[in-house]
Amino acid sequence: MRKTAVRAVAGAVIVAANVALIEILAAASFLVQTGELIWFRPSSEPAPPSELPTAAIGTRGLTLSPYFGYTTRVDETDWAGLADRASGIGSYVEPSESTDCSTMPAPEACLTFQRIHAVNWYHWPELWGRNEYGLRSSFHYPIRDIDERAFVIGVFGGSVATAYAYWAIDPHSAVLKGLEEALDRPVVVLNFAIGGEKQPQQVQKLVYFASLGQRFDLILNIDGFNEAYVSWLNIERAGIDYSQPSAALVNTTIGVYLDGLIDQQIRPIQARRDRLTTIAHSTRWAAIHYVTNLLAGQATDSLRQIEAEWTQQRPDDLFPLSRISAQGDFADNLASLAEMWAGASIQMAAIARQMDAIYLHVLQPNQYFSNKNFTEEELLDFNVLGEGDAPLATIVPMAYRAFLAHSGYIQSNSVNFINATGIFDEVEGSIYHDWCCHFNEPGFEILDLVIQYAILRLVDPDGYADRRSEIERLFSDHAHADLDTFASGLESHPRDLDL
Repeated sequence: MRKTAVRAVAGAVIVAANVALIEILAAASFLVQTGELIWFRPSSEPAPPSELPTAAIGTRGLTLSPYFGYTTRVDETDWAGLADRASGIGSYVEPSESTDCSTMPAPEACLTFQRIHAVNWYHWPELWGRNEYGLRSSFHYPIRDIDERAFVIGVFGGSVATAYAYWAIDPHSAVLKGLEEALDRPVVVLNFAIGGEKQPQQVQKLVYFASLGQRFDLILNIDGFNEAYVSWLNIERAGIDYSQPSAALVNTTIGVYLDGLIDQQIRPIQARRDRLTTIAHSTRWAAIHYVTNLLAGQATDSLRQIEAEWTQQRPDDLFPLSRISAQGDFADNLASLAEMWAGASIQMAAIARQMDAIYLHVLQPNQYFSNKNFTEEELLDFNVLGEGDAPLATIVPMAYRAFLAHSGYIQSNSVNFINATGIFDEVEGSIYHDWCCHFNEPGFEILDLVIQYAILRLVDPDGYADRRSEIERLFSDHAHADLDTFASGLESHPRDLDL
């Protein structure tokens, strides 16, 4: 028994000695590397921040929509405070607050938005929030409880349409005030547009919300550029049919797929690495420091391996839509693309008639299909002819000519159509402010004059003489052109709104 006890003590001494030796050697190594004796360092050193693999970042805030391709990613905090009722909304109220971004809740974000859209806002869109469909709006959709006298405008299209909806609801713009005074009724502007959207997404979205009971008095579709540019990207870059939603944007929605992988694969490893790293950076025992550091390094290697596996996957492996392959190049598809664009507009007009609403289709102006004399600011500061990532100087004229070739056909099918491509041709100042398509506040003012004029003519071809004359004068001052030139597609389909 005594020998056994002696052997046990001896073994314990040997183990302790080895542990002590390992600790001393580890401490010496730590001292050489850091110049610090670990036993006497502060006991709580913060661990370096933990990051997700880069493959999980940059999903551009989008998510898949089962109804119309993609939309903005939201959670309940985005729309929990939105209004359920819309009675009385739309009435113009003279603003009393400053338009200065410094007075806004998030000044930097406000300035960024203003820089992107070149428009000053009173109702800064960040204050709208996103509703449950990921659409920028102050309201849940559908809004059924609206003042029965209200004139409800639904705006559909891409980023230009989205920016118009933002601008239209701003009390500093003339949209609400001008229309409300002319119609003598409240005006409600609802945004259904999202950047990068193109036909047939607009008609799909209209069908969806109409089926839910959303009321409209005017359905405004502003499109054209995305049908050209995004369709070209789909065909030439992604190899998929032009009718599909933007492949470039939908591919970013693999973030939804990646989120599942993050929860299943990444977060447990990340949590283990963070715990080990925290121990390694706080312990005063050198041996524990090196063991936990080693294990944390192994966890990091596992994360990098997962990231490498993700980044090696082709977009085809993750593309969540039907893979309808493109047949031929963009030029080969141009005729059928224009037919699809025209057919989608005709369907939107038919839906509008069933809802007893006006449908107005505006082919948006674009710098690559324009006779405008661009200013030095537009060319040098904003690079408005820079083309970006596609040969837009070729694509846009090809597509717009094909669209205009179908304009007579869509008008013969009871579509109110405005060819707005020339509204900036005689404007002397700067309008466009980026390489693709967007314009500034004067640009929206000019576009809005055309839209307001069209609305008043469609509501009552013989009425609102004073307001129409005022709009004609303002348009002539801005654009040095005859407004009736752009309203020739509105003659045959007026609707009595029973005001």
